[in-house]
Amino acid sequence: MGSRQRSDAGRIRLLMLGPSPEHPGGITKVVDSWREGGLGDLVSLREIHTSRLDDPWPRQAVHAVAALIALFWVLGRRQADVVHLHVSTGGSLLRKLAAAILARLFGVPYVAQIHSGQYEEWVAHNTIARTCSRLLFSNAAITAVVSERWVGLARRIGGKEVLVLPNALSLHEREVLAAAAAAVSTESTGPPVLLYYGRWSPVKGPDRIAAALTTAPPAGYEVRLFGNGDRIWLEDTFAALPPDNVVIGGWIPLSAKAAELATATALVVPSRFEGFGRVLIEARAAGAPVVASAVGGVVDVLNGYDRALLVPAGDDRALRSALERVVSGDWPPPAGRSGRVPDLPDRYWAERVVAKLAAELERVTGPAAAGAGGHASG
Repeated sequence: MGSRQRSDAGRIRLLMLGPSPEHPGGITKVVDSWREGGLGDLVSLREIHTSRLDDPWPRQAVHAVAALIALFWVLGRRQADVVHLHVSTGGSLLRKLAAAILARLFGVPYVAQIHSGQYEEWVAHNTIARTCSRLLFSNAAITAVVSERWVGLARRIGGKEVLVLPNALSLHEREVLAAAAAAVSTESTGPPVLLYYGRWSPVKGPDRIAAALTTAPPAGYEVRLFGNGDRIWLEDTFAALPPDNVVIGGWIPLSAKAAELATATALVVPSRFEGFGRVLIEARAAGAPVVASAVGGVVDVLNGYDRALLVPAGDDRALRSALERVVSGDWPPPAGRSGRVPDLPDRYWAERVVAKLAAELERVTGPAAAGAGGHASG
C-alpha cells in the first residue's frame, strides 16, 4: 500500500464512520474528546454517521444505506486517505464490514476499532459474527482496542497491527472535573449518595444496584441515576426502593456531571460487560471514589487508583457488601484536608491519544505503509 496524493495542506484526510451525536453514547463521546484534544489540528477530519442510538430498525436501515452512499461518493472522488470504523456488536459490525469492503475496492486503508465489552462473548457464540469479524479485522491496516485487556481478542479475530487507543479526556474536560471537585471543600455530612451514570440497560447493570439496596435502611442513602436508554425498564427496576431515595435524570452535560461526581459518596459501575468505562476516567479526573465490577477493561482503567473498590465480576453478593459499606459510612475513607485530588494518568489525556493515532495514520498512509508488521502498540 503506497502513499496517496493529499490535497488538504498535506494533512491526512481521515474519514470516520460511527453513530450520530444527536443521540449521544460512549463512541460519540470518544470522538468529541478527540476533537477537543486536537485531532482536527493533526488531520483533516470528516465524519459520516451510520446510525442513531435507540432509533427503530427501519430508521437504522435508512441511516446505514445513506451512510454507505455517502462513503461511496467520498471514496469515488478520492477525498479520503484512510477510513476509521467504530465497531460494536449487532448491526454495527455489518455496517462497518460493508464500509470496509467499499474502502478496499477503492484502495483506501482502514482502521477498525472495537468498543463493546460484549464483543468477545458475542463472537465466541455467534458463527456469523465471528466470520464477519475475521473478514473485517484481517484486512484492517490497524485494529484498535480501548484497553490492553482486548489485545488478545483482536488477535484472535484476525487483527495484525493492534493499537491500544483508550478513551481519553481533553484538557477542557479535565479542568472542569477538577474544578468541580476543588469547589467542594469537605465531604458531605448528609446521607451517602450513590451515583450511576451511563446506559440504562442490563449490560451496564443498574438493576444490580437496586437489588443490592433492598436491605438497606430506608433513610440511609440516595441513588442518583443519569444517562439514557430504556427509562421504563429502569423505573420498574427501582420501583421496590423508597421513591424519595431515588432520582432518575437524563443525559447531562459535562458541568452537571462534574458537580454530581464532586458530591457523590461513590460512583457505582456495576457492569456485566464493559469495554472501557469512560465514566471511570471522569471519576479519576474528579478524584471521586468508585465501586466497580472487575470486568472487561475496568481493571486496567482503575489500576493504581486508591479510591476504587473493585468487586468480582458477576458477584452480586460482593456488590451488595460493597454498597452496604458505602451506605454504612465504612467506605470510602475521608478524603483528608486536601479534599479530592484528581488522579488521571496521562495515557488517558486526549492530546496524547490523538497524537498516537495521528502517528499511526501517517505510517499506514505513507511510503512505509507496505511494510506489514505484527506488533501491538500500547
